Amino acid sequence: DLISVARINARYDVSDLWQGSFRFSKVDLYGLALIAAQGSDGRWIIPIPATGRSESGAKVVSFSVGQLAIDSSRITVVKRDDTLSIHDINLVAAVERDGSSMSVAIQRLSFASSDSLLSLDNLSGRATLTGTMLLFQDLIVQRGSSRVKASGSFDVKALTGDVEVSADGLMLDEVSGMLGARLKGVLDANGKVTFVGAKLRGRVNLGGTFQFAE
Repeated sequence: DLISVARINARYDVSDLWQGSFRFSKVDLYGLALIAAQGSDGRWIIPIPATGRSESGAKVVSFSVGQLAIDSSRITVVKRDDTLSIHDINLVAAVERDGSSMSVAIQRLSFASSDSLLSLDNLSGRATLTGTMLLFQDLIVQRGSSRVKASGSFDVKALTGDVEVSADGLMLDEVSGMLGARLKGVLDANGKVTFVGAKLRGRVNLGGTFQFAE
């Protein structure tokens, strides 16, 4: 199965359901397992519902969850030549979907990975996806003692956007592996970057100390 869950607990007001309003005060998911697989044609099979309207033209049901808690969960990404496991996923967030718009306010998110460079100690902030436009505000990413804060927008179809970023006490030995380099030191950074595909422009101010690790 591409999606399975060991246990679901939901709290809601029955009167809301009778009135056709899908508003849950709390939903707990334990042992959620998702599989994203790449077919022989290179296309991805992902068990995520589409936004907006269905192929029949029927409007997608709107809903809200005051507190969504996901515990001890896993995502497996199966490529044609490799498999990536993201496990021990723990999430606490509020979720709301209204037609083609989906918003998520993340209180905390953490996970481990079969690729140690992709593990995450904590993420918090707010993101809204409307059509193809993703807006994110005060996203704070923590890995080890490093902390990065970002706000901006991104068109997931056109691959264009801009981001304002600040990093305080960025430990290069914790993050430089993601860039294919071996660095060490402590770095502070802030600035704004605009990008179109792989092309970047903007200005970032850097301060601190760094050196190439042996």
